[in-house]
Formats: sequence, C-alpha cells, structure tokens
Amino acid sequence: MIKSVIWFLGLLRPLFVHLGVNFQQMKAIVHTKLVIDNRIEKNGKSGQNTNNTLAKNAILMGIIGGFLFLCTYSIRSLSITTLIFQSYLSVMVMTGFMTEYARLLFNSVDNTITERFPVNDRTVLCARIVSMLSYLYLLTFSMSVFPYLLLIFKE
Repeated sequence: MIKSVIWFLGLLRPLFVHLGVNFQQMKAIVHTKLVIDNRIEKNGKSGQNTNNTLAKNAILMGIIGGFLFLCTYSIRSLSITTLIFQSYLSVMVMTGFMTEYARLLFNSVDNTITERFPVNDRTVLCARIVSMLSYLYLLTFSMSVFPYLLLIFKE
C-alpha cells in the first residue's frame, strides 16, 4: 500500500508544486508516516509481528463490509440496499478514522519534530492530509470491494 500511495503522489506532483509544497520533503514525510502507521499495532500486543497492520485492517474491514452488505442484500429494492450500505459505510469509515487518527489530529509532535528542519508549514499540512486521506481511501475501498463486485455480477 505504501508504494502505491507514493506512486500516486508522483502523478500529482504538478498539483503539489503549484500549491507551493516541497514535493520531495512531503513524499518523505508521507512515507515515514505510513511506515509508522503500518507498524503500530492497535490491540496492545507488542510482541507480535506488526509489519502489516494496514493490511490486517483492510482485510478486517473487507470482511465487515461484506457481512454488512449481505445483511442488507436480502431487501429486494436495490436502491434501499445500497442506501443502507452507504449509511453503514459512512459511519464505519468515520468511526474508524476518528479512532485511528484522533491522536494525530490534535497532536503537535509533527511540528516539534520538523521545526528543526527547513520544512514549511504547507508541506507538513499537505503530508498530514495525504496520510489521512490514504487511510480513509483504504478503509472505504476495502469495505466496498465485495459489495461492488457482487452488484456488478448480479446485474
């Protein structure tokens, strides 16, 4: 996942340069944040191998998303089914986002670490936003892949 996010950032390089962001610094910060997030185990068991935490979260959210969609799939109206699933998806993604990133949203450690280096505030802000959006997209994509495939093959 980290490589794909960094690759996608490379595609958006002109946008970030136009916004006044130092792209190389932002890419380094985003890579570091994603590596740290990938190694933090949220269940408190520090003795386990914690190299694939984001993949484990994605698989778990995919199972939950599939289960939630199958629960609503018994309704015969496709529009009501997708509306209910979209509501579940929104609540689950926002709850997951707030539990994972609540400490980062209100934490100024990034600023104290990077203030020694010549990194402007815009670069740090863009790196923070990109790392949070990548987590949101991971949750949303993993929860909606199974329902999307089921709807495509049903029709």
